[in-house]
Amino acid sequence: NPYIQQFSSALQSGDADKVGRLLDLRLYYTGGASAFPNEAALRGKSPDSLASACSRVQYPYNDILAAHLQAAISIMAGPALFAEAYSHQSRAINTFIGEFQSDTNWSLPILYQLILDLRIAAQRADDAAVAHGRKAELLEDAARILNKCFQLTFSDRASLDESKKWGTLKVICGLFKIYFRLNNLRLCKNLIKTVENQNFIPLEEFPSTQIVTYRFYTGRLAMFDGRIKEAGQHLHYAFTRCPASALNNKKHILMYLIPISLQNGQFPRPSLLHKYHLTQFINLVHAIKIGDLRAFNEAMEQHQEFFIQRGLYLMLEKLKTMAYRNLFKRVCLLLGVTKVPIA
Repeated sequence: NPYIQQFSSALQSGDADKVGRLLDLRLYYTGGASAFPNEAALRGKSPDSLASACSRVQYPYNDILAAHLQAAISIMAGPALFAEAYSHQSRAINTFIGEFQSDTNWSLPILYQLILDLRIAAQRADDAAVAHGRKAELLEDAARILNKCFQLTFSDRASLDESKKWGTLKVICGLFKIYFRLNNLRLCKNLIKTVENQNFIPLEEFPSTQIVTYRFYTGRLAMFDGRIKEAGQHLHYAFTRCPASALNNKKHILMYLIPISLQNGQFPRPSLLHKYHLTQFINLVHAIKIGDLRAFNEAMEQHQEFFIQRGLYLMLEKLKTMAYRNLFKRVCLLLGVTKVPIA
């Protein structure tokens, strides 16, 4: 099998980036697995036949690859088997962890791909479970496995060049995504303490993509805790450092930066909101700016579900005070006085 040969060659040459790419499960969800073993070659394969096909790959990556292919088969079968796909993926990453404990940091890109696919598999399986009236519980299990990865990377005592500590921030970002989805934000604070520990690698030495993700989630956490100035600093950093080509990521950051900017009296231009497809804010921003309370209420009602789902509704509702202030300011300017008679 050319795919298995590619995988084995990448492994033998120590090309962890390529090994990680070959373990990417995301394309199977969209039916775009043409770059992998084709669907016809996978369907109907038994665990024994997959294990046999992968047997020429060095141990324990033969077991990791077999589990990966079984997960792919389950994904292609549809949502009914997404939980099974998660089970195979968790087996793959647990097998990897056993090897990773005694390995150097060369395999970090493989770890990154495995934890990404584990989180996505858990989310997909939980969504499918909820759709069928069952309890969603696999994301919590994924968090447990990622915590194991966190302990392995953070506690590594190898020299800095070979240290697995370089993988800690990536794992933390993965845990942030799970905890926010589970609405268990208090667990994020322990992770932040790890990064702020003086014995931890300075944040600025990590890849910029990881720093942007970390600052985005710490900004959101500060926002929900009411630390508005700190939240603005984190989110502004994340937005300005996020690559211009990553439009969807910049949109997601801007979505949370807008309410903070509004609180500071900074009104985003309509062109910016159009660029990032955040038109839900256009009428709301205009209503606050001119003090139009009716338009404010209408905009909040029209996009209520959008704002609630993203945890923004209550913060935006507080901006009604600013709309009142701007209304009074307009009235005072029109009347030319600073005191308006009640009667």
